[in-house]
Amino acid sequence: NSDGTVSQLDYTGKVLATLGTPGASASAGGIAIDSSHDAWAVTNTANSLVFVSPGINPSPGINAGPDSSSTFIGGGLLQPTAVAIDGTGQVWIANGGNSVSSFSNSGAAQSPATGYGATTAAAPTPYNAPSGIAIDQAGSVWITNSGGNTVTRIFGSAAPVVAPLVTGTANLTTGTQP
Repeated sequence: NSDGTVSQLDYTGKVLATLGTPGASASAGGIAIDSSHDAWAVTNTANSLVFVSPGINPSPGINAGPDSSSTFIGGGLLQPTAVAIDGTGQVWIANGGNSVSSFSNSGAAQSPATGYGATTAAAPTPYNAPSGIAIDQAGSVWITNSGGNTVTRIFGSAAPVVAPLVTGTANLTTGTQP
């Protein structure tokens, strides 16, 4: 949301809760859900990472506990645009300010104060207005660069993401996709 909060919707689109602490205006950025069903979102103009544990089971209408949220800064967050979660729950962020940041699943900054890949006189940044980020099954971090229409791959920096087992239905019978 534009006030630095995150809204949780049910499967019908009804707002169940608005979590986080409203603050200065903040442009909403990307959001990712970790293996514990918690949300991690970035706010672009506030240069922050918002963690939301909604306390709601993914099953419709089942309350699993109290809501909680936290906001994190640092780690080189500069105009964050997108977020991804690796296989250990580490949070990776593409920064529109031409860097990548990472945070542990407890919210501690893992990246330096300038982020990874920040420009120096000796080494220009490999990023050009990053707008998307993803982690693959080999642990590589993929960043899309909207400023240069390119993709940057950081080999093996993240924990591999395990692909979920896909379940399919045929003739009203549940099965497993090969």
